[in-house]
Amino acid sequence: MEFQKVESWLHTDGPVIRDQESSEILLRGQGIGNWMVNEGFMLGTTQFGTDMGLFVRAMPMDRGRTLLSAVEELAGRTYADRFQKAWVENYFDEDDIRSIKELGFNCVRLGLSARLFLEEGPGYTWHQDTFERLDYIIDLCEKYKLYVILDMHGACGGQSGVSCDDGPANRPYMFMSQENQQRTIELWKKLAERYQGRWIVAGYELLNEPISLPFFDGLIPQLTAFYQRCIAAIRTIDTRHMIFLQGTRFANRLEIFDHDFDPLCHNWVMVVHLYEKLPDLSVFGPMLEARDRLNVPVWIGETGGSVDDGSDVGDQWMAATFEMAMEYHMGYAVRAHKTVDTCTGAAWLFGYPMPEGMQPLVDYFYKGTAKPDYQEAVTILDQLLEAIKWKNCTVNKTRAAFELRRTGCKVPAACYDPEHEHRGTWKYALYTGFRREDRTHFAYEKGYRYPDQGGLNDLRPDKEKYLDMTHILVRLDQGDSVCYTVRELTARTAVRVTYCCQQEAEAEISCGPQEESVCFDKTEQGQKTVLTLEPAQEAVVRIQGKQGSLDLKSIEFVPEV
Repeated sequence: MEFQKVESWLHTDGPVIRDQESSEILLRGQGIGNWMVNEGFMLGTTQFGTDMGLFVRAMPMDRGRTLLSAVEELAGRTYADRFQKAWVENYFDEDDIRSIKELGFNCVRLGLSARLFLEEGPGYTWHQDTFERLDYIIDLCEKYKLYVILDMHGACGGQSGVSCDDGPANRPYMFMSQENQQRTIELWKKLAERYQGRWIVAGYELLNEPISLPFFDGLIPQLTAFYQRCIAAIRTIDTRHMIFLQGTRFANRLEIFDHDFDPLCHNWVMVVHLYEKLPDLSVFGPMLEARDRLNVPVWIGETGGSVDDGSDVGDQWMAATFEMAMEYHMGYAVRAHKTVDTCTGAAWLFGYPMPEGMQPLVDYFYKGTAKPDYQEAVTILDQLLEAIKWKNCTVNKTRAAFELRRTGCKVPAACYDPEHEHRGTWKYALYTGFRREDRTHFAYEKGYRYPDQGGLNDLRPDKEKYLDMTHILVRLDQGDSVCYTVRELTARTAVRVTYCCQQEAEAEISCGPQEESVCFDKTEQGQKTVLTLEPAQEAVVRIQGKQGSLDLKSIEFVPEV
């Protein structure tokens, strides 16, 4: 698999993606959210999930269209038009693209909103300035060698039924209107005509999270029909680019994938979204089954681990989940590359500061406080437009190490490699419900209050977002073994384990030709550096029990001082 090679056209080849030289390319990147499609929780103006009811009209500052209307109310129509243009220009520019590449990613998923390209009204009035801005961004991505996935995040009328589709309400109006469907198809035809010759564009993602809420499952036949019509329209113009398709229920359900959606070219990718679920075959199994049945790649188009307690548990989840995905030849895009730096609902790499005066503007809409003067509002909104520039952001390089499984990351011991050697002698099914098929001996760390079996009746008031992932100990008895991969090592890296032992134990630690026999003292919790790795494209560390019982809690790959 190639992670840094960005040189030529991509196409599907059975369950993998390849370039023109037949190298397998794994797309690992950043989702550019909150750019053309704003979301309130990334803006810092609303909480995540406030629009999940059966019917809720768009609320102030909870999505792009209502952010713009709020700005117009606060500062006037002329300023609102200038604000919209400046936001798109400032939020994602050359500095962002260069930094994403320097951090080690090879693609970006550009979230597009149809209303910024196509005027909402009778007829077809195209906004050429938006197309030109997209041209500029794609040119920069080619300059810095980042593949581009064009993601229709907000289709005409809204396709999801929640705020992320930039629609007027939480209803998937796109599928309730043939006009909205046709307008979306016409937009895709425009994009295909414009970019049919651009190799740096990896492909077209037709819709983001269509029909997300179960209330609207009756519209699924409309989704299937739309995909078929849209692909047919694109293929009259462009037979070279890959097509990316999502299922329903926030791109978690795969039932619609029951046939070849691109019979002319068979050059399409099944896209799933993956948040919070533990890295287990029960999660990846359905994806693998559908992949093998349809003979197409799977790409995790949205993902990310986050917590609101300041810990690195969300980052550990990414280190574990993304490695499992890579071993199954699945790439991923983390959402979102940039948010307000207080956002706890997204795994941001770049965090911008909220201007001090922003909260009174939000309170005017949600608490009925006094409306700021026009000039006061303009001053604060100008400060926001300045704050979102990359140069004013905090860069979370440590998080990037977790996302790419590089030096600097930590992996929960229970999240060992699924595709490398793991051998357990535990004769009972794993009562944790995690990786049950492996027969690895798991135990909970001392003092941890574990959930009820299966987790369905877990009523603990202090239960954690990722449940017991970081509280499971891997017990290695004699002959038991597990492996952990670290990738793209550019400097010497120490392997450090956190462990406990009820009595002295010994384990064999190896990586390629390196092999060490390491003794572990009796302790409730200790740390020990067990190996030093030289720079390499990939290193697989194997830990095998030799004498006694060794309980592993985590494995860290730390820069050697």
